[in-house]
Order: sequence, then C-alpha cells, then structure tokens
Amino acid sequence: VSKSRTNPNIDYKKLNFLGEGSFAAVYRVQNRITDSVRAMKIINKSSTCSEEDDKEILNEINILRTLDHPNILKIFEFYSNKESYSIVTELCSGGELFQEIVDKGPFSESYSAFVIFQILSAINYCHNMKIVHRDLKPENILIAERDKNNYPRIKICDFGTSKMFEKGAVQRKLVGSSYYIAPEVLKKRYDEKCDIWSCGVILYILLSARPPFGGENDKEIMENVSIGKYDLQSSPFDKVSKSCIDLIQKLLIMDPKKKNKCRNCFKT
Repeated sequence: VSKSRTNPNIDYKKLNFLGEGSFAAVYRVQNRITDSVRAMKIINKSSTCSEEDDKEILNEINILRTLDHPNILKIFEFYSNKESYSIVTELCSGGELFQEIVDKGPFSESYSAFVIFQILSAINYCHNMKIVHRDLKPENILIAERDKNNYPRIKICDFGTSKMFEKGAVQRKLVGSSYYIAPEVLKKRYDEKCDIWSCGVILYILLSARPPFGGENDKEIMENVSIGKYDLQSSPFDKVSKSCIDLIQKLLIMDPKKKNKCRNCFKT
C-alpha cells in the first residue's frame, strides 16, 4: 500500500458522493490511469478533534495495510497532506449491514449463517494475525455484492480502535459500542476473545432484528450486558435449529476463560 503526500485529485477523479460521518466524506472515485473504480474516504485534518483522533486514523491505516482477507475491506492507497487524509479502498456499493437489518430483518437461519460465517472467518484471520478489532458491529460491516440467492458478501471495516496484541496479554482500555461490548471489556480485563462476544450479538440480531441486551440508554444497556441474561425462548428462537441455539450460547459466554472452547464455533 503506497503512501503519498500529493493531492489525491491528481490520481483520482470524483464520480459521486457516497456519504459522510463525523470527520469524513466518502466518494466513488476513478483512477485516471487505470480507470479502476474505488471508494475514497477523505478526512479533513481540521475537523479531527484531538491527537487521539489522528492516532486512530493512522492506526486503522497501518492495520488495514497488513490484512488480506476476502471479508476485510482492502486498502489500496493512502494520501496525507496538510489539509487531509485520503484513504482509497475497494468499493462496497451495498451499504452497511446495519441498514440491511433495519430495512429487511429479521432474517432466515440460512441467511444469518451465510453472514456470520464470513464474519467469523474474518475475525479468525485477524486473531491469527494478532489483531483484535474491539468494535465489531453491523455499522462496521459493509455489503460488497450479493450472491445468486441475494445473500450479501460482506467486508469488515473501521479498524480505528483495533490493536495488535501479544498472546496472553490483558487489555484494559474500555473500547466498543454498548449493544455489542463484551462483559469482560466492561471490567477492563479482556483479550482478543471479546470479538467472539460481538459475533454472538450480531448473530442474535440477524435472527431476531433485536439486540439480546437492551435498555433506555448506554448505562442501562451495559448493566444488562454485565448481567448476561438473554431470551432464547420466544420467537424466532423457538423455531431455529438446536445447532443455531448452541452456537449463540457458545459465542455469548460470560466467563472469558471458557471462551477457549469457542475455537469449535468456527468449525460448527
């Protein structure tokens, strides 16, 4: 992945605007030489609030540069000049998995299995590369394309809060989103297996279009996460297979020490 301090408009022309977030705008762009169509996220340096924001941006770029997996967003080029950071990635035209859930959920067991297999495959790869994501959620999962059954092929993105880890090292920084955060993260004593919990929450939401741990605000949601009780009795869980229920229970294990057994989840 090359890094340049020039103006990215020299190499790419903007085709259309795709969306924006707190600090960034995303465009569909085309390489002026190869005609390749990509996505470009432009982050104005004046809009980043702190050194911590800059560190997250650079951390995400450095981590994405090391990863090569079919279900992880691929980065091609990175520009940094006085005005902005510009990150050129593959184009995912299907939007976020979050919006897919809002518009069309809940989903069938086969659809949910198709999606969660891809997520587990990507997270298994990250952990083998000694990278923990720490903020896995449908908002950070993009739809690249669809198969013949209209099932989505996904790409995990947003590695800003991700981190390289040493096996056995304990992480203590409170990172993540309330609905998806693992209970051990709330206790500020966790490792890479916190991502496994987030996978369990995503699978639960795919099947039911509701979170396993709810609440009126973040504080209440995280209190319910700490308790760890969730419903697998009412619809649609009274109609899904025993193996699916078993997988959810294996992913949503309260005791981090027992999560070593979750290596079998990927095989399941």
